[in-house]
Amino acid sequence: MFHIHLNPLRKAVRALGLIALGWAGTAAAQPLTDIDLRPNPAGDSLRVYVRPNGAPFDQIMSSMTFTIRWEASSTDTLGVRTQFCAAAYSITQSPDGEIVNGGFRYQTYNAFGLSNLADECSPPGWVANDWNLIMRVKVLNVSGCTDFNIANDAFTGANNKNYFIS
Repeated sequence: MFHIHLNPLRKAVRALGLIALGWAGTAAAQPLTDIDLRPNPAGDSLRVYVRPNGAPFDQIMSSMTFTIRWEASSTDTLGVRTQFCAAAYSITQSPDGEIVNGGFRYQTYNAFGLSNLADECSPPGWVANDWNLIMRVKVLNVSGCTDFNIANDAFTGANNKNYFIS
């Protein structure tokens, strides 16, 4: 069995206005977006969710970084991931793999997108004020009761692994 600290993180997302060939247009600012980690009901994996606040996030999610943290003394490891809305963005594990630091194990994920979420996801984009599933990752070698969370701490801050979305 593993536990997850429900501690959603929030970051501001901004879009830039465009000025081209004398035409002035503006892109709508994307909302603050929380991220959360929850156990899969089957008990064999973790789920990553995002929640735009106040308005849908339906344009391009150009980049996202988040790091899952758990106790280094645990034998638990993270395995294969399943991504949702894969046509709009790609989520990959950081090439440095699982890192142990200060009593914790860390695995960072990075996402990059080139398509509008409204065009590629069903429902179109990430629904406002609702938790939208973006990834599931298997937990292997379950050793007992392990706490998992998405972390922003001294290690993630010093190593450019804090939660970020653009």
